[in-house]
Amino acid sequence: MNVETLFPVIGGATAVVGLTLWLRHCLREEVRWDYRQQAHLLILFLPVFIAGLVCWHLLEDGYLDGSHGWLTPSTALLNSVPFWFLIFTAVLNLVGSVGYAARHWYFARQLWGCSRVDTSAARVQLAVDGLARLAKVDPPPVRRLLTRKPLAVVTGFHRPVLYLSSWYFELSEAELASVLAHELAHIARRDNLTAAWATGSLLGCFYWPAGWQAFEQLMQERELAADELAAGLTGKPLRLAKVLIKADEAHRTVEAPVACRFEAQGSIEKRVEQLIYLHQRPLARSVMPFWQTAAVWLTVGFAAVLAADLIPHWLDTLQ
Repeated sequence: MNVETLFPVIGGATAVVGLTLWLRHCLREEVRWDYRQQAHLLILFLPVFIAGLVCWHLLEDGYLDGSHGWLTPSTALLNSVPFWFLIFTAVLNLVGSVGYAARHWYFARQLWGCSRVDTSAARVQLAVDGLARLAKVDPPPVRRLLTRKPLAVVTGFHRPVLYLSSWYFELSEAELASVLAHELAHIARRDNLTAAWATGSLLGCFYWPAGWQAFEQLMQERELAADELAAGLTGKPLRLAKVLIKADEAHRTVEAPVACRFEAQGSIEKRVEQLIYLHQRPLARSVMPFWQTAAVWLTVGFAAVLAADLIPHWLDTLQ
Protein backbone atom coordinates (compact mmCIF):
# COMPACT_ATOMS: atom_id res chain seq x y z
CA MET A 1 0.00 0.00 0.00
CA ASN A 2 1.53 3.32 -1.11
CA VAL A 3 1.38 6.64 0.72
CA GLU A 4 -1.40 8.04 -1.48
CA THR A 5 -3.60 5.10 -0.49
CA LEU A 6 -2.53 5.10 3.15
CA PHE A 7 -3.51 8.71 3.92
CA PRO A 8 -7.26 8.48 3.11
CA VAL A 9 -7.60 4.99 4.62
CA ILE A 10 -6.02 6.07 7.91
CA GLY A 11 -7.96 9.33 7.88
CA GLY A 12 -11.25 7.56 7.24
CA ALA A 13 -10.64 4.90 9.89
CA THR A 14 -9.65 7.58 12.40
CA ALA A 15 -12.78 9.58 11.62
CA VAL A 16 -15.06 6.55 12.04
CA VAL A 17 -13.51 5.43 15.32
CA GLY A 18 -13.12 8.93 16.74
CA LEU A 19 -16.62 10.15 15.90
CA THR A 20 -18.17 6.87 17.10
CA LEU A 21 -16.35 7.08 20.43
CA TRP A 22 -17.44 10.70 20.81
CA LEU A 23 -21.08 9.85 20.05
CA ARG A 24 -21.06 6.91 22.47
CA HIS A 25 -19.57 9.17 25.13
CA CYS A 26 -22.42 11.63 24.56
CA LEU A 27 -24.95 8.80 24.91
CA ARG A 28 -23.76 8.01 28.43
CA GLU A 29 -25.33 11.14 29.87
CA GLU A 30 -28.02 11.87 27.29
CA VAL A 31 -31.60 11.12 28.39
CA ARG A 32 -33.55 12.86 25.61
CA TRP A 33 -34.83 10.24 23.21
CA ASP A 34 -34.67 12.43 20.10
CA TYR A 35 -31.01 13.19 20.74
CA ARG A 36 -30.23 9.54 21.40
CA GLN A 37 -31.96 8.54 18.18
CA GLN A 38 -29.83 10.95 16.14
CA ALA A 39 -26.66 9.63 17.79
CA HIS A 40 -27.56 6.01 16.96
CA LEU A 41 -28.36 6.94 13.35
CA LEU A 42 -25.05 8.76 13.02
CA ILE A 43 -23.15 5.74 14.34
CA LEU A 44 -24.88 3.64 11.67
CA PHE A 45 -24.44 6.14 8.86
CA LEU A 46 -20.87 7.34 9.44
CA PRO A 47 -19.04 4.13 8.37
CA VAL A 48 -21.06 4.02 5.15
CA PHE A 49 -20.51 7.70 4.39
CA ILE A 50 -16.81 7.73 5.24
CA ALA A 51 -16.12 4.48 3.37
CA GLY A 52 -17.70 6.09 0.32
CA LEU A 53 -15.53 9.18 0.75
CA VAL A 54 -12.37 7.09 1.03
CA CYS A 55 -13.24 5.07 -2.07
CA TRP A 56 -14.01 8.23 -4.05
CA HIS A 57 -10.72 9.79 -2.90
CA LEU A 58 -8.79 6.71 -4.02
CA LEU A 59 -10.54 6.79 -7.39
CA GLU A 60 -9.66 10.47 -7.81
CA ASP A 61 -6.04 9.72 -6.97
CA GLY A 62 -5.93 6.88 -9.45
CA TYR A 63 -7.81 8.40 -12.38
CA LEU A 64 -7.81 12.21 -11.91
CA ASP A 65 -4.25 12.68 -10.62
CA GLY A 66 -5.53 13.63 -7.18
CA SER A 67 -7.80 16.48 -8.33
CA HIS A 68 -11.52 16.71 -7.62
CA GLY A 69 -13.98 15.99 -10.41
CA TRP A 70 -16.27 13.46 -12.05
CA LEU A 71 -14.88 10.12 -13.15
CA THR A 72 -15.18 8.93 -16.74
CA PRO A 73 -16.14 5.25 -17.10
CA SER A 74 -13.28 3.13 -18.36
CA THR A 75 -12.09 -0.46 -18.26
CA ALA A 76 -9.47 0.35 -15.64
CA LEU A 77 -12.06 2.09 -13.46
CA LEU A 78 -14.45 -0.85 -13.68
CA ASN A 79 -11.65 -3.20 -12.61
CA SER A 80 -10.65 -1.17 -9.55
CA VAL A 81 -11.36 -2.38 -6.01
CA PRO A 82 -12.55 1.02 -4.64
CA PHE A 83 -15.12 1.31 -7.42
CA TRP A 84 -16.68 -2.06 -6.69
CA PHE A 85 -16.56 -1.54 -2.93
CA LEU A 86 -18.44 1.74 -3.47
CA ILE A 87 -21.04 -0.02 -5.61
CA PHE A 88 -21.26 -2.93 -3.16
CA THR A 89 -21.90 -0.59 -0.22
CA ALA A 90 -24.56 1.36 -2.12
CA VAL A 91 -26.33 -1.85 -3.16
CA LEU A 92 -26.30 -3.15 0.42
CA ASN A 93 -27.89 0.07 1.67
CA LEU A 94 -30.55 -0.07 -1.01
CA VAL A 95 -31.28 -3.76 -0.44
CA GLY A 96 -31.57 -3.22 3.31
CA SER A 97 -34.00 -0.31 3.08
CA VAL A 98 -36.07 -1.74 0.23
CA GLY A 99 -36.09 -5.17 1.87
CA TYR A 100 -37.42 -3.72 5.11
CA ALA A 101 -40.07 -1.75 3.22
CA ALA A 102 -41.10 -4.87 1.28
CA ARG A 103 -41.45 -6.97 4.44
CA HIS A 104 -43.39 -4.14 6.07
CA TRP A 105 -45.71 -3.90 3.06
CA TYR A 106 -46.29 -7.68 3.06
CA PHE A 107 -47.04 -7.62 6.78
CA ALA A 108 -49.49 -4.72 6.28
CA ARG A 109 -51.28 -6.64 3.52
CA GLN A 110 -51.70 -9.61 5.83
CA LEU A 111 -53.14 -7.42 8.57
CA TRP A 112 -55.49 -5.72 6.12
CA GLY A 113 -56.85 -9.08 5.04
CA CYS A 114 -57.69 -10.19 8.58
CA SER A 115 -59.21 -6.90 9.78
CA ARG A 116 -62.29 -4.82 9.17
CA VAL A 117 -63.97 -1.51 10.00
CA ASP A 118 -67.06 -1.90 12.18
CA THR A 119 -68.98 0.09 14.79
CA SER A 120 -66.36 -0.66 17.46
CA ALA A 121 -63.57 0.65 15.24
CA ALA A 122 -65.67 3.71 14.39
CA ARG A 123 -65.99 4.58 18.09
CA VAL A 124 -62.25 4.21 18.58
CA GLN A 125 -61.70 6.41 15.52
CA LEU A 126 -63.24 9.34 17.39
CA ALA A 127 -60.73 8.95 20.21
CA VAL A 128 -57.88 8.64 17.71
CA ASP A 129 -58.95 11.85 15.99
CA GLY A 130 -58.82 13.77 19.26
CA LEU A 131 -55.44 12.41 20.31
CA ALA A 132 -54.04 12.96 16.82
CA ARG A 133 -54.76 16.67 17.15
CA LEU A 134 -52.76 16.73 20.38
CA ALA A 135 -49.92 14.80 18.76
CA LYS A 136 -50.06 17.08 15.68
CA VAL A 137 -50.34 14.20 13.22
CA ASP A 138 -52.96 13.18 10.70
CA PRO A 139 -55.32 10.65 12.31
CA PRO A 140 -54.78 7.16 10.87
CA PRO A 141 -57.77 4.98 9.98
CA VAL A 142 -58.55 2.35 12.62
CA ARG A 143 -59.21 -1.27 11.72
CA ARG A 144 -60.17 -4.07 14.11
CA LEU A 145 -58.16 -7.27 13.84
CA LEU A 146 -60.22 -10.44 13.97
CA THR A 147 -58.32 -11.97 16.88
CA ARG A 148 -58.50 -11.80 20.65
CA LYS A 149 -54.74 -11.72 21.03
CA PRO A 150 -53.50 -8.36 22.37
CA LEU A 151 -52.14 -6.90 19.14
CA ALA A 152 -51.71 -3.19 18.38
CA VAL A 153 -49.57 -1.99 15.50
CA VAL A 154 -49.18 0.88 13.06
CA THR A 155 -48.21 0.08 9.47
CA GLY A 156 -47.28 2.35 6.61
CA PHE A 157 -44.84 5.16 5.97
CA HIS A 158 -46.81 7.98 4.31
CA ARG A 159 -50.42 7.05 5.17
CA PRO A 160 -50.25 4.82 8.25
CA VAL A 161 -53.05 2.52 9.38
CA LEU A 162 -53.70 1.60 13.02
CA TYR A 163 -54.69 -2.01 13.74
CA LEU A 164 -56.18 -3.06 17.08
CA SER A 165 -57.25 -6.54 18.07
CA SER A 166 -60.55 -7.21 19.81
CA TRP A 167 -58.65 -7.61 23.09
CA TYR A 168 -58.07 -3.85 23.30
CA PHE A 169 -61.74 -3.01 22.78
CA GLU A 170 -62.45 -4.62 26.16
CA LEU A 171 -60.26 -2.08 27.98
CA SER A 172 -61.62 1.01 29.66
CA GLU A 173 -61.64 4.25 27.66
CA ALA A 174 -58.74 5.63 29.69
CA GLU A 175 -56.63 2.50 29.19
CA LEU A 176 -57.44 2.38 25.49
CA ALA A 177 -56.47 6.04 25.16
CA SER A 178 -52.99 5.25 26.48
CA VAL A 179 -52.58 2.54 23.83
CA LEU A 180 -53.77 4.86 21.09
CA ALA A 181 -51.41 7.58 22.28
CA HIS A 182 -48.50 5.14 22.13
CA GLU A 183 -49.26 4.15 18.54
CA LEU A 184 -49.74 7.79 17.52
CA ALA A 185 -46.36 8.53 19.08
CA HIS A 186 -44.78 6.08 16.64
CA ILE A 187 -46.43 8.00 13.80
CA ALA A 188 -45.28 11.36 15.16
CA ARG A 189 -41.72 10.06 15.45
CA ARG A 190 -41.80 8.42 11.97
CA ASP A 191 -40.44 5.24 13.51
CA ASN A 192 -41.27 3.01 10.54
CA LEU A 193 -39.36 5.27 8.15
CA THR A 194 -36.45 5.53 10.58
CA ALA A 195 -36.31 1.74 10.90
CA ALA A 196 -36.15 1.34 7.11
CA TRP A 197 -33.27 3.79 6.83
CA ALA A 198 -31.46 2.27 9.81
CA THR A 199 -31.77 -1.22 8.33
CA GLY A 200 -30.17 -0.07 5.09
CA SER A 201 -27.32 1.63 6.95
CA LEU A 202 -26.82 -1.48 9.08
CA LEU A 203 -26.27 -3.65 6.01
CA GLY A 204 -23.94 -1.04 4.58
CA CYS A 205 -21.76 -1.12 7.71
CA PHE A 206 -22.13 -4.85 8.44
CA TYR A 207 -18.42 -4.96 9.30
CA TRP A 208 -18.74 -2.34 12.07
CA PRO A 209 -19.63 -3.85 15.51
CA ALA A 210 -20.72 -0.50 16.93
CA GLY A 211 -23.32 -0.29 14.17
CA TRP A 212 -25.05 -3.50 15.27
CA GLN A 213 -25.17 -2.28 18.84
CA ALA A 214 -26.52 1.11 17.77
CA PHE A 215 -29.24 -0.56 15.68
CA GLU A 216 -30.33 -2.79 18.55
CA GLN A 217 -30.50 0.14 20.96
CA LEU A 218 -32.38 2.24 18.40
CA MET A 219 -35.07 -0.42 18.02
CA GLN A 220 -35.43 -0.84 21.78
CA GLU A 221 -35.41 2.84 22.67
CA ARG A 222 -38.08 3.78 20.15
CA GLU A 223 -40.60 1.95 22.35
CA LEU A 224 -39.43 3.85 25.42
CA ALA A 225 -39.59 7.11 23.49
CA ALA A 226 -43.13 6.34 22.29
CA ASP A 227 -44.16 5.50 25.86
CA GLU A 228 -42.85 8.83 27.11
CA LEU A 229 -44.58 10.78 24.36
CA ALA A 230 -47.81 8.87 25.01
CA ALA A 231 -47.58 9.66 28.72
CA GLY A 232 -47.18 13.32 27.81
CA LEU A 233 -50.29 13.22 25.62
CA THR A 234 -52.54 11.53 28.18
CA GLY A 235 -50.90 12.69 31.41
CA LYS A 236 -51.45 9.19 32.84
CA PRO A 237 -48.30 7.07 32.50
CA LEU A 238 -49.50 4.46 35.01
CA ARG A 239 -52.46 3.58 32.81
CA LEU A 240 -50.13 2.65 30.00
CA ALA A 241 -48.02 0.61 32.43
CA LYS A 242 -51.15 -1.24 33.53
CA VAL A 243 -52.03 -2.10 29.93
CA LEU A 244 -48.49 -3.32 29.27
CA ILE A 245 -48.70 -5.69 32.22
CA LYS A 246 -52.13 -6.94 31.12
CA ALA A 247 -50.91 -7.52 27.56
CA ASP A 248 -47.83 -9.35 28.80
CA GLU A 249 -49.95 -11.66 30.94
CA ALA A 250 -52.24 -12.36 27.98
CA HIS A 251 -49.26 -13.18 25.77
CA ARG A 252 -48.06 -15.73 28.30
CA THR A 253 -51.21 -17.77 27.73
CA VAL A 254 -51.43 -17.38 23.94
CA GLU A 255 -48.23 -16.67 22.01
CA ALA A 256 -48.56 -14.04 19.26
CA PRO A 257 -46.26 -13.17 16.35
CA VAL A 258 -43.43 -11.01 17.64
CA ALA A 259 -43.87 -8.47 14.86
CA CYS A 260 -47.45 -7.78 15.99
CA ARG A 261 -46.91 -7.41 19.70
CA PHE A 262 -47.76 -4.18 21.41
CA GLU A 263 -44.56 -4.62 23.44
CA ALA A 264 -42.65 -5.97 20.44
CA GLN A 265 -39.41 -4.08 20.98
CA GLY A 266 -37.91 -3.27 24.33
CA SER A 267 -38.17 -4.91 27.70
CA ILE A 268 -41.52 -4.79 29.49
CA GLU A 269 -39.69 -4.26 32.78
CA LYS A 270 -37.78 -1.25 31.46
CA ARG A 271 -40.90 0.28 29.99
CA VAL A 272 -42.93 -0.14 33.15
CA GLU A 273 -40.08 1.23 35.26
CA GLN A 274 -39.87 4.31 33.06
CA LEU A 275 -43.63 4.90 33.23
CA ILE A 276 -43.57 4.63 37.03
CA TYR A 277 -40.68 7.10 37.09
CA LEU A 278 -42.61 9.47 34.83
CA HIS A 279 -45.55 9.27 37.23
CA GLN A 280 -43.37 10.08 40.22
CA ARG A 281 -41.28 12.73 38.49
CA PRO A 282 -42.81 14.02 35.25
CA LEU A 283 -40.17 15.16 32.78
CA ALA A 284 -40.42 17.99 30.28
CA ARG A 285 -37.84 16.71 27.84
CA SER A 286 -37.30 18.99 24.90
CA VAL A 287 -37.78 17.81 21.34
CA MET A 288 -34.72 18.19 19.13
CA PRO A 289 -35.52 21.07 16.74
CA PHE A 290 -34.91 20.65 13.04
CA TRP A 291 -32.19 23.28 12.89
CA GLN A 292 -30.25 21.53 15.63
CA THR A 293 -30.60 18.16 13.92
CA ALA A 294 -29.37 19.65 10.66
CA ALA A 295 -26.48 21.40 12.43
CA VAL A 296 -25.32 18.17 14.08
CA TRP A 297 -25.42 16.19 10.84
CA LEU A 298 -23.66 18.94 8.88
CA THR A 299 -20.96 19.31 11.53
CA VAL A 300 -20.29 15.58 11.77
CA GLY A 301 -20.41 15.28 7.99
CA PHE A 302 -17.88 18.09 7.55
CA ALA A 303 -15.58 16.45 10.09
CA ALA A 304 -15.81 13.20 8.14
CA VAL A 305 -15.07 14.93 4.82
CA LEU A 306 -12.16 16.77 6.42
CA ALA A 307 -10.57 13.59 7.80
CA ALA A 308 -11.28 11.25 4.90
CA ASP A 309 -10.87 13.54 1.88
CA LEU A 310 -9.68 17.13 2.35
CA ILE A 311 -6.72 16.49 4.67
CA PRO A 312 -5.47 13.50 2.62
CA HIS A 313 -5.68 15.65 -0.53
CA TRP A 314 -3.66 18.35 1.22
CA LEU A 315 -1.08 15.80 2.37
CA ASP A 316 -0.83 14.48 -1.18
CA THR A 317 0.16 17.94 -2.39
CA LEU A 318 3.06 17.94 0.06
CA GLN A 319 4.58 14.83 -1.46
